Amino acid sequence: MRAYNILFVLTELFVGGAQRQLYRIIANLDREKFNPVICCLKKEGILAEDFRRLGIRVTAINSRNKRDLRVIPRLLNILRKEEIHIIYTIGAGDSMFWGRLCGVILNTPVRISSVHRIGYPLHEKTIEFLNKLLVPFTDRIIAVAEAQRKYLVEKEGISEDKLEVIYNTIDIDRYRIDSQSKLDKGLLGIPEDDKIVGIIASLRPDKRHDIFIKAAADVLDVFPHTSFLIVGDGSEKANIESLIDRYDIGAKVHMVGNRDDIPEILSLLDISVLSSEHEVFPNTILESFAMGKPVVATAVGGVPEIVYDGYNGFLVPPYDHIALSNAIKRILHSPTLGQRMGEEGRRIVAERFNIESLIKKREALFSSLIENSNRRR
Repeated sequence: MRAYNILFVLTELFVGGAQRQLYRIIANLDREKFNPVICCLKKEGILAEDFRRLGIRVTAINSRNKRDLRVIPRLLNILRKEEIHIIYTIGAGDSMFWGRLCGVILNTPVRISSVHRIGYPLHEKTIEFLNKLLVPFTDRIIAVAEAQRKYLVEKEGISEDKLEVIYNTIDIDRYRIDSQSKLDKGLLGIPEDDKIVGIIASLRPDKRHDIFIKAAADVLDVFPHTSFLIVGDGSEKANIESLIDRYDIGAKVHMVGNRDDIPEILSLLDISVLSSEHEVFPNTILESFAMGKPVVATAVGGVPEIVYDGYNGFLVPPYDHIALSNAIKRILHSPTLGQRMGEEGRRIVAERFNIESLIKKREALFSSLIENSNRRR
């Protein structure tokens, strides 16, 4: 049987949660049934070579901005050349619009969009309006959390029958508790006897690293032998560094940029933290639990669908650095509590978010939509 060609359309293959999730999807798709291809609307991005090592064709069409009409002929050319059966857009902005529009123009059999956030920034209201116009021509919109599905129905007015919830997934075999990290705390500037509290997130305003820094300063007043690790890069780097200096905790806060050894980094942590003001279903929580680490996170979006307060971690209100620091201190005060929470987190990920079952669910959706399209033709 001939494999169905799937074109994944996104802005760029930079280091981010949606991009890491795409890598897991493509790496585990049944290649006898599905042949993935990637189109980046802007430049390829740093992760392009990772996908090429999987044997995936990656093309960038180098659009200048969200309104660059040259996207249309370039994307149409890729759709024709690759004989695409399924166009799958990733993100809620211009990639969602241009991808589906070109799919409609060429009458691509199946058109799918995967949305990885709740709501739209104010500056994208035009794109939001255009994307809503294309909903009737979309076969399925994939939400990655039940909270997101509810938002899309209640706030965006999208019909239930257009929506499918498929949670983010993880290859838990890559995150083994019994594998000893080869990382040396000393190489990161961390004293050997210090406990480590870490945050793995792009340095963007919505991740609210300022709340993390303020909580760190509060924790250090009680637990001075604690180090704080910030993994990620982005536009907020200078602001974060300034705040660290303001609280005079530079000796205890270590910014290490983007890393490609996340399991090894996680193995060093005693607590994994996420202080975001909004999330949908963050990969870093899946990864932390897969490594058996307790999580302290803000109760936003789909986070309560994986972090069960007091069971495998603690949930705190957004913007509240005191609540965040208190939750961190509770775990630092009781290492056995943290160990138990981490073990429960890993068990839940293995049972509910394992890569095998969720890839099969996605493949079943692809096959079902192709069959429906064939019946309509």
